[in-house]
Amino acid sequence: SSEQSGKMIQTQLAQERASFSEAIANAEKSRDDTVKKLSSTLETLQTMCSSSHSLEMKLAEANEKIQRTQERVQLTEERNEAATQQWSMENERANILQNKLDAEVKNK
Repeated sequence: SSEQSGKMIQTQLAQERASFSEAIANAEKSRDDTVKKLSSTLETLQTMCSSSHSLEMKLAEANEKIQRTQERVQLTEERNEAATQQWSMENERANILQNKLDAEVKNK
């Protein structure tokens, strides 16, 4: 019966060894699956960061274009205002000269 006891112990040890081996295999598979998911998540984050950076660059370019356009519009408005003032002064001079001419024609 010590032979039977020995066989029972060997059988039990074999079962425990198989159980441990299966648990280790499952843990390794779970670890590999987790690594794949994390790698995929990392790639997604890298892509999103790259896209975000690209959008930030485009936004900065658009803001610069808007700033330049606003400056050109302001300059154009200032030039138009100056031209309007110049035209108004020239018109006043023309009226003064016309009035002087009319007065001289009346006096003669």
